[in-house]
Amino acid sequence: MKRRSFLSSAAGAVVLTAGYTSSARSSAAENYHDIINPDPSASNAGLASNPAEVDARNVEPSSFETYTATNEANTNLRMVPLDIARYWYHTQKARFIDTRTASQYQESHIAGAVFSPAPNGKENDPVANWDRNERVVAYCTCPHHLSGIRAGNLIEDGFTGAYILGPGMEPWVKKGYPTAGMQKNKTEFVDDYSNVNGNDENERQE
Repeated sequence: MKRRSFLSSAAGAVVLTAGYTSSARSSAAENYHDIINPDPSASNAGLASNPAEVDARNVEPSSFETYTATNEANTNLRMVPLDIARYWYHTQKARFIDTRTASQYQESHIAGAVFSPAPNGKENDPVANWDRNERVVAYCTCPHHLSGIRAGNLIEDGFTGAYILGPGMEPWVKKGYPTAGMQKNKTEFVDDYSNVNGNDENERQE
């Protein structure tokens, strides 16, 4: 069985955690509340460094598809469509975090995104200093296994607006949206789950 198929099946299953079933978990609607736009004057970490002008649009997050993360709490999350993520990016309405390994981040990442790997970030993680009500978009390439774990743990840690990029990073790159890194134009990605599988070969980026 392919790993992605397994992960998809596992995410949809009823899971017993801490004595209760998935039906007792908070819904996605309950997990998202009191969300504010990031404050660039406090920190520009995770924000577009050169935002482009885009047409204003009305965004209704309650219409987003939901996803049950595979973190310990099986947190229910909202998945941001690619076009909305791009809109939030260029209007600096969300901070972006890359949840993959350090080597993958160094090769290619969304321009301005910070490295904050699944499951719980890294030492001196910049996310720890952000306002927990600010809007955050986590992403990976698998397309949302790692980002789901990281965003889910942020929600459990008190963040009120931690979303995941629904289609993952690959469509972002193929659309020619802003990227950075040593191989910023690469369009083929290999999934790497080493940072959540207990064999931490993940090189910590400081």
